[in-house]
Amino acid sequence: MTKLDSQLFWLAVNAYMEAQGESWDGQKAVCHVVLNRATNQRKSIKDIVLAPFQFSWANNGARPPIKNYEAFATCLEAAQEAIKERSAGYSLLGGDHYYAYQGLNAIPEPYWVKKGQMREVARIGNHIFFRS
Repeated sequence: MTKLDSQLFWLAVNAYMEAQGESWDGQKAVCHVVLNRATNQRKSIKDIVLAPFQFSWANNGARPPIKNYEAFATCLEAAQEAIKERSAGYSLLGGDHYYAYQGLNAIPEPYWVKKGQMREVARIGNHIFFRS
């Protein structure tokens, strides 16, 4: 597996774990957040995705299995499209954070939203996206 293949894989895995039930645009938006963080922090996509306490599915070294291969294939396509969009200059207005505010995975408003240090840039599906 090449470095690019590995990075695409981790971008797709995160989209699958975080947004497989979301729309195509929602899945791409989750990918853009990871791409923006990787650019801003000068880290690999894998490092961003697996960083402690960044994405709940990966906390404590968890690696839940991919069970729905059709959904994963869609997330892989969304990841590829997000990379193409990024190359064309689109970046979800620099969004580098999000949370699920409604739906099955809804969580209470995170502390970082309450602090008011982030600017909302989009609402797509069940997620609100922010730029720090």
